[in-house]
Amino acid sequence: MIPITDTHAHVYMRYKSDDKSSIAISEIKDIASRSLSSGVHRVLLPSVDSHSISDLLKCVKVDNNIFYPMVGLHPCYVKKDFEQELYKLEKYLSLNNIVAIGECGIDFYHSNNFLEQQKEAFQIQARWSHEKGLPIVIHCRSGFDYLMKWIEELPFKLNGVMHCFTGSIDELNIVLRYGFYISVGGIITFKNSSILPMAKSIPMDKVLLETDTPYLAPHPHRGKKNEPSYVKYVASFLANLYGISYDEFATQTEKNVNKLFFPHL
Repeated sequence: MIPITDTHAHVYMRYKSDDKSSIAISEIKDIASRSLSSGVHRVLLPSVDSHSISDLLKCVKVDNNIFYPMVGLHPCYVKKDFEQELYKLEKYLSLNNIVAIGECGIDFYHSNNFLEQQKEAFQIQARWSHEKGLPIVIHCRSGFDYLMKWIEELPFKLNGVMHCFTGSIDELNIVLRYGFYISVGGIITFKNSSILPMAKSIPMDKVLLETDTPYLAPHPHRGKKNEPSYVKYVASFLANLYGISYDEFATQTEKNVNKLFFPHL
């Protein structure tokens, strides 16, 4: 079996919002072990704010051959103090094992109270991506047109991925024109998934895999805590969708991952 990569997993986060405990080293080791046993050899870890960094880096310290860090401010964590958050995060950009900036972007699903702050936070992180030569990992929920306008206004071209993309075919084509990769998660495996028509249209050389752990577990684990080992279900579903073998699909997605996140390999 060809090993695959979970390009987006918040391994350090708790599934239940009222659980404030920090992830234990034993838990990290168990997740790493199950990942490897399931054919998942790399797990990319996006931060959401400055408070998430310590547990994220704990995962990397436990096993830096599996876990790789990203640095970013999630749009749902963008508030009036976003500049202070970005200042705290910026110091981590000097770490030599960072693979991307993210996740960052736009989220107006619950509220659009911080429209201007989300825009400025995204533009600052886009500049980090450009200056550091790192790909950007973009979150977009209920704000696609705004996001595309923000990207269009940038004085440079971005290189990155639309994570857990759930847009329409028309929106997919717009994103592809910007050169972005498209990351697909467990939603694709849900019965009568709304993203099925769009997913069929993703070019093979632009598709990536993710779990978005601990959320959005794929079938047959839907409604339960997600983890990187489950990304194999997404890979299997997409391989069938493309009409190719699992190993053929895995080989292609690994080429895509290496080109975007590990160009030195």
